[in-house]
Amino acid sequence: MNKFRINLLKDELVAVQTWLTLTNVVRIWVAFLSLLIVFYAVLSYQNSILDDNYNELRKKKVQLSNQLEQYAEVIETRVENPRKVNQLAKMKFVFQNKQILHRQLTDRTQVRVSGFADVMTELATYHNSEISLSQVIISDDKVSMYGAARNADSVPNWLTGFEKSKFMAGKSFSHFALSVNDNGDTEFVVRSELEKGENE
Repeated sequence: MNKFRINLLKDELVAVQTWLTLTNVVRIWVAFLSLLIVFYAVLSYQNSILDDNYNELRKKKVQLSNQLEQYAEVIETRVENPRKVNQLAKMKFVFQNKQILHRQLTDRTQVRVSGFADVMTELATYHNSEISLSQVIISDDKVSMYGAARNADSVPNWLTGFEKSKFMAGKSFSHFALSVNDNGDTEFVVRSELEKGENE
């Protein structure tokens, strides 16, 4: 025997399903709290990394500050060596004189260029290892030589070697002086007058 079911409940009387239920609210709060916990964990991790970097930079800053103070103390207590200062001044002086001499020897407008070149050639030819010339001045018929020697006897021996030279042989020295500087080196000054016409 067949049975038939008849639904007497109309559709408008059926209760509508709503999402705002206690279960859904709890789920939303749980998800939100989970996100907050994850976000807090990430921020804490990044903050710890930043703290470590900050501590490293702070240590480096302290080290660099200490080094800077040490360097400042070294600079303040640094004392110039007078001997080295004198040597530097002497080297500058010699270099300047060599530049002047070079200009004189290469200046084609000079009337006595050949004489200068010949005198310098003879000084190079009759060079003595115990003599160090620092300055040579050739003006008109006069030659002035300044330099240093290992000992006082070296200067007369060096001058004797010019007996075979063309310009210096037989010339009288109008001035000859020896002295000892603060470093214990022997310094000399020699001036010789060349006869007129020999350099022309």
